[in-house]
Amino acid sequence: MDPARFAASPIGDLLPIFGTDGRGQTYEHVAFAAHPLAAPPELGTATWNRVAFPGLTYQAVSNAVRKLEEVGILEQRNVPGVMVFRAPDVVAIISAPSAA
Repeated sequence: MDPARFAASPIGDLLPIFGTDGRGQTYEHVAFAAHPLAAPPELGTATWNRVAFPGLTYQAVSNAVRKLEEVGILEQRNVPGVMVFRAPDVVAIISAPSAA
C-alpha cells in the first residue's frame, strides 16, 4: 500500500500500526480507517419496487422453467440486464426495467 495515495482522503484517515510478526520481527506501518457511513437514505415504495423487480422476475421465470419437460434442452444466456431462456416452443426474454 502506498500511504501517500490515501493521506489526503476525504473518506478516512491513516492510522499508525505496529507490532511483532510471527517470526519475531517488528513492523511499523499505517492502516486506512474509513469514516463511519451516514444513516441509510429513506427509500420510497417505488424505489423498493424497482430494486425488487428483477429478482422477482427471475424467480418467476425460474419456477416456470422447472416445469418444462425437456429441461435438458434448456439454455440460459447471460447478457447484462437481459435473461434469455429457450426450450422447445418456449422463449422467455426478461429485461430489467430502465432507470426513470
